[in-house]
Order: sequence, then structure tokens, then C-alpha cells
Amino acid sequence: EVFHRFYDFAKGYTWYVQDLMNRLYDKGETDYTLTHAATVLQEVKKEGDVMYRDYIDLIAAGQLKLLRAIANEDCVSKPFDSAFMQRYALGALSSTKLALNALVKNNIVVKSEQGYYIYDRYLSLWLQQ
Repeated sequence: EVFHRFYDFAKGYTWYVQDLMNRLYDKGETDYTLTHAATVLQEVKKEGDVMYRDYIDLIAAGQLKLLRAIANEDCVSKPFDSAFMQRYALGALSSTKLALNALVKNNIVVKSEQGYYIYDRYLSLWLQQ
């Protein structure tokens, strides 16, 4: 159950799954629950304050707004859907397209069969604040 939670969060990326499982193991428990998993993810989110605060200052405002929207949805299959754009006040369609193209080009956002998601899973978690 805990493994599946981490695996789903990490989108199957081995490095993130291993890191999360190691963090969990460091807790020294013998039986892990989803509460333990939530605690580990909360700790990762808190650690992001140090690393990501400066990082996001380098991202254009429109791109950052779109990144936050994608983070909140976790995966967006239709980023140009009017309901999605209105929910996150993304502005003009052309601006959103430019922002998404830049984020994909810079490997910050990845397109999968399910849709677009943030490649750095910890950044995605941190942006959900």
C-alpha cells in the first residue's frame, strides 16, 4: 500500500521511489502505513523550501502559473481546455501554449500518454502549496 502510494506519486521513476522508501526506512519502524508515507512526503515538501524558492524565481511568471496548475492537477490531459485555463486563471490561449512549449523544451514538464506532468516530482509536490 505504501509502496504503491510512492510509486504512483513518482510516476514510476525509480530514483524517487528509492529515495522515498529509504526515507521511510530511516524512520526505524517495522510496520508502515499511509500515514507514514504522508509524513515522508510532507518532509520532502518542507525541504523544497530551501531548494525550489530560488529556482522558481528563474521561471517566467506565465510559466510558473502554468506549473502550479499542472502541479495541483498532478497530470493534465487537456492543458488548453477552457475549464482548466479558467480554473487557474491562465490567461490567453496563445500565452499558455508558449508557456507549455517552453516548459516542455526545458524538460520541466513531460508529456506522457496520460497528459502533461512535472518531471521533478518533488518540485511538483512543493508547488502544490
